[in-house]
Amino acid sequence: MRHNHHIAVRWWVGLALLVWMVTAVAGVRAATDGEELPVVEVGKPAPDITFTTLDGATRQLSEFRGRPVMLWFITTWCPSCTASAQLLDRRIGELEGTDLMVIVLKLYNNLGYEGPPLEEFITTNAPRLRNHPQVLWGEADFNVSVIYDPQGITDIYWLIDRDGIVWGSETAPSATFTTILDFAELQ
Repeated sequence: MRHNHHIAVRWWVGLALLVWMVTAVAGVRAATDGEELPVVEVGKPAPDITFTTLDGATRQLSEFRGRPVMLWFITTWCPSCTASAQLLDRRIGELEGTDLMVIVLKLYNNLGYEGPPLEEFITTNAPRLRNHPQVLWGEADFNVSVIYDPQGITDIYWLIDRDGIVWGSETAPSATFTTILDFAELQ
């Protein structure tokens, strides 16, 4: 009898997950008015996006063509994002000899969870990066979040070369800092 209970629980959990995925896809289509959003692919040009900086300016990813970019998506409630921001704050000096631009965007609506405002997150975890010339903080709108993080993974980043070509994606800069450093030094 116990075995059947576990099978039933797994079946219901699987069904709930399937319903959630279908609903999420339908919600994305509805929220984008059926517009086809670009897909990020390694070895292809990075989809151009518009985002709002912490200071309220509107910027585009394409403005940074000619420089390698780390496009990093965070939430302010995420422990891994906190650890990564703290590590980058401590080790930013290692990137200063490179041309790497780090663009840090808070995912739309903090992925639906409560967290401190972005300014407070920066002040608490990465104060040296607030006005660093190689770091730009901002917020991603819904479409930008869906394009670059369709699964809603916190602490994900994309490495984009000088020509705007996507080199790859990783999570947790605190665990993959050598990858970022190697990329920056190759550029």
